[in-house]
Amino acid sequence: MSYAYSLHEQAMLLLKHPKYNEWASFVEHHPHGSPFQHPDCHALFSSYGKLPHKALLHFDQEDHIDGIITAYPCSFFPQWPAIPHALIGINAPLVDPHCTPLQAQTILYQLHSALRKSKNRQTPLIEVREMNGKSGSPYRTGSTKTRLYLNLVKEITSPETILQGSSPTLKREIQRIRRSPFTTEEAVKEDLVPLLHLFKRLYRKIRKPMIAKSILRGIVDSKREQYSFRLIVTKREGRICGGALLGFCKETCYEWYIVSDRTIKDSGVATTWGAMEYAQQRGYKQFDFMGIGREGIPYGVRRFKLKFGGTITTYHRYWL
Repeated sequence: MSYAYSLHEQAMLLLKHPKYNEWASFVEHHPHGSPFQHPDCHALFSSYGKLPHKALLHFDQEDHIDGIITAYPCSFFPQWPAIPHALIGINAPLVDPHCTPLQAQTILYQLHSALRKSKNRQTPLIEVREMNGKSGSPYRTGSTKTRLYLNLVKEITSPETILQGSSPTLKREIQRIRRSPFTTEEAVKEDLVPLLHLFKRLYRKIRKPMIAKSILRGIVDSKREQYSFRLIVTKREGRICGGALLGFCKETCYEWYIVSDRTIKDSGVATTWGAMEYAQQRGYKQFDFMGIGREGIPYGVRRFKLKFGGTITTYHRYWL
């Protein structure tokens, strides 16, 4: 009999869990797998987060994983007092590609139903984002609101491909940055205070979802225990002028959160360019910007991101 349940072990216990390797392998070999469904993500939130991360695993009759849905907690639209927190599920549910359409529909229904039970007064909203090729899925079970969004994915197989398709203006800016004292490196504990200040100031201003600061600290602390996430900083003459939270799975680097100090000239381009170079130098071939808003609706950084070139895709967001 198939069933779904939630795991809440601490990180060290999770690494020893009998299903850890199977869980990681399922995500890493799934065509739509991402770091957000990886057990490393669940371990980070379980160890360092204040609100529970939801990881629902579905098993077949032989007790093998055949479906996963995850959702991480974050602050959500601070101007809405009725919604202090939300759960966000990135890249939609994963179902074993070998399942029949009927089996897949059943698994997705059970995963959605189980995740919907996580709603409560403190977390009244669950948003699922069908990225990574899942746009148009017919299984948005129980969705009350569905919207189409745009995303941008850039090839970064070599330093040359990073520049291909970028605007002439951006190419000039990058040439200027290369002559300037900008550096990009992995964040250490001493970088956290100024970097967290930049994140806090930006996300309060734009009123967008933000994960807990403790998770960013946890990523820095757990670099030896997990390889799915890294926090990087961009500096100019030793001063932090930007940073990015990156996720990694298979050949793709995901720009989960990014910030720059607009009082420092070229810091925005230097931070994004530094993140792309960081990923390319470590063998990743795609850079996922993780959203450029909705078509026809103004979105602050869309024009900036499009300067880097890449392929525009569409995906759905829906609320449970």
